[in-house]
Amino acid sequence: MPLTKEVTTVASVPALLYFHTSRETCAERGTVLFYHGFGGNKEKIEAHAISLAQAGFLAISLDAVNFGIM
Repeated sequence: MPLTKEVTTVASVPALLYFHTSRETCAERGTVLFYHGFGGNKEKIEAHAISLAQAGFLAISLDAVNFGIM
């Protein structure tokens, strides 16, 4: 099964989920949560998230709360 990149929200926060088989199967193996700092965004860690997803983990990248709101 190919790698999946899913755009979603977690508690109203924009998020990207990366997984290889299914979310549930990968979450059982382990979940890695990425939260960016100043000047970042949820897309910046994509290479790391893909590597973890290919290894069988569920990788979740969140944007900061109110990210992009002026």
